[in-house]
Amino acid sequence: MACQINDLNEGQTALDLGCGSGSAAYTAARCRLVAVDVRRPATLPRPARGGFVQADAARLPLPDASCDLALASHSLEHIADWRGAVREAARVLRPEGLLVIAAPDGDSLSDALFRFLDKGREHVNRFQREAFVAAVERETGLRLAAWRLLYSSYSFLNRQPGQRFGGRARPLNWVPAPLLRGLLLAWSALARATDRRLGTRWSVYGWLLEFRREAPGAAIEAPPEPNVCIQCGSSHSAAWLMAQGAVGGRLLRRYRCPACKALNLFFC
Repeated sequence: MACQINDLNEGQTALDLGCGSGSAAYTAARCRLVAVDVRRPATLPRPARGGFVQADAARLPLPDASCDLALASHSLEHIADWRGAVREAARVLRPEGLLVIAAPDGDSLSDALFRFLDKGREHVNRFQREAFVAAVERETGLRLAAWRLLYSSYSFLNRQPGQRFGGRARPLNWVPAPLLRGLLLAWSALARATDRRLGTRWSVYGWLLEFRREAPGAAIEAPPEPNVCIQCGSSHSAAWLMAQGAVGGRLLRRYRCPACKALNLFFC
């Protein structure tokens, strides 16, 4: 998501829909950025230009054709009226604007486990790709231009400093943090190897979808980015990590997440 924001110039505006504490690192953004959420987060997003607006995603207090980019990063599964939210995103987009959605695959193991542990309280919508894309196109008048498969690191199982799990996830509180991180690293390696050799989908999270008003031809499928941090969930392409000199090791290749510095296994 950060790359789309950073591609905009000073005269353009990006909308972060259902932002939470921020869907991306805003520090490198040159554009004006409007971060919107129905709840006021404990840590407010602080873009260099723009700010936070507390509002319903399905009733945006923004004028028509006022944004060049609308992001819904892992947020539509939390919004009951998600159709209203994408209609509003399309309304505020300029004619050449881009709508970018990251959403979980409702048939994935990752989403099923999250729903089991959370008892369905946070993920109120369950998406299947073809039906979801068709619904977004129908509600917005936009067309799918490009998409990418997203991988899961199961970072929601990784206990953050000071965090205590509740409900069905409470037994994870008894697992020492270093052991829990080790188990997640091992699971990441096993899931990706099994997917590659047996065609399973254990490591799949969902999709990154880009919609435009004019999308000639079939939607372009971009290469997936399998390197997803077990601590913060940030994803990075193998080529970028290699170019940054972030990858080390020979028999067991690994990298430090550029966002949170957590140790991860490297996949390519």
